[in-house]
Order: sequence, then C-alpha cells, then structure tokens
Amino acid sequence: ALETLIHASTIGQSSIEHMIQVQVAITRGDVKVQSFMDVVDVWAKIMNQIDTVKEQRLYEVLKRNGTWLTPTVSVWWGVGQLNQQQDEIMQKWLQQIPKEIIKEWSRNPFQDPQPANHTSQDYATFRQAGLNNAIVAKRMFDSGVNLMAGSDSANPMIIPGYGLHKELELLVEGGFSVADALRLATISPAKFLQRNDIGQLAPNYMADIVILDDNPLMDIRNTTKINGVVLRGKSIEREALDEI
Repeated sequence: ALETLIHASTIGQSSIEHMIQVQVAITRGDVKVQSFMDVVDVWAKIMNQIDTVKEQRLYEVLKRNGTWLTPTVSVWWGVGQLNQQQDEIMQKWLQQIPKEIIKEWSRNPFQDPQPANHTSQDYATFRQAGLNNAIVAKRMFDSGVNLMAGSDSANPMIIPGYGLHKELELLVEGGFSVADALRLATISPAKFLQRNDIGQLAPNYMADIVILDDNPLMDIRNTTKINGVVLRGKSIEREALDEI
C-alpha cells in the first residue's frame, strides 16, 4: 500500500479520497487485508501500530508532489452509528432518506445480508476507527500535507448536507482546531480547485454564505444552527430552507 500511494502521487494523481490505504501503508509489519472488517480492525488499533519511518516517508512524498487528501473520517463513524439510538437532530435528518436506502445501509458495511450477525463490539470498532482516522489526519496536517474536508454519501448515516457537518465535528474531536477544520471546508478546496472567487468572504468573491445562530469557533456543532443562506448573492431565509 505504501508503494502504491507513493506511485500514485509521483505520477501525478492530484487528490486521494478516503484514507483506506493510508493506514495499511503506515502500519508496522506486513498487513494483509481481505475484508472490510480487516480494514476497520487495522484502523481501530493503528495508534499503537504506526511505523513513523513509513509515515514520514509517505507524508514527504505527498507534500513534495502537492498531492491532496480528503480523509472522509465520517464514513467509519456512520457505520458505527447503525446500532445506536439517534438524537432528535439526527432523526430529523433521517426523515429525508428513502427507507430502501436505510435498509441497504444495514447490509453495506459488512457485505452481509444478516447484519444481526455482528456484535456491538463490531460497531464500536467502527466508531474507534473513525476517531483514529481523524487523529491520523491531524498528524498528516501537522506534517504539511494538504487536506480537504469531505463526506461520502450514501454510506451509512452519511446524509447529504449533514455528512459534512459531522465530518468537521469528527476532525475537531481528532485534534484539529475549529478554525483549521473550517478552513478545510472553505479555503482549502478553493485552493485545490485553483479558484480565486470562492472559499472566503472578500470583494469579488462569489457570495455563498451560511448564516449561523451561534459562533462555530466556540463549538463546531454550531455549524448546524443555520439561520439562513446566501447562494450566489440571493438570500434564502430559514422558512424557505425548511420548505426545501
């Protein structure tokens, strides 16, 4: 996996989505992965298994080649939520999702038509993997690797819209400052796209703004408290958003 990532970066792949290969690449020893549960098991244990020599070699290559990475840590969190009682906010978001998709979610993570075969520990392993994924993403960020925030619908519990809010929350839980997490969803993608008209509030920039009721710098979860939206200069109030 390490040589594969290095090769992809060296031949010019501009961005890598997800970190499924990263944890295998930086883990001590020879890791054999034959199933999705093998992957998540590696992630759940990775904090005690990192080969720092491999890790720094990979990060240096990604930096040198200007290769970006989108961690999508919420994918692991989402699977781990399938056996959890959801709060009121999440229940509201789930109402938007067709029941047939929710039913498919239960089979997705294990490629198993009988999700009841899996224990509560299996789901806890996914939740731990999500946190570790965010921690490793912070290590990459601190080493100078370019990162962007992104989600991955329609994986379990990754609801379009809400998925990115949760991604930011998990990145902060993994050690990112709130300001850096917000940059990963605004300024950084604009830089990757080589756009000088999006990603920040400035003259001659596209007026795409989310207006919040509370300061996200005080609590990243405040990004979900949306009072209104300005889309390309057009104001959309809360009532209209609810109708949508």
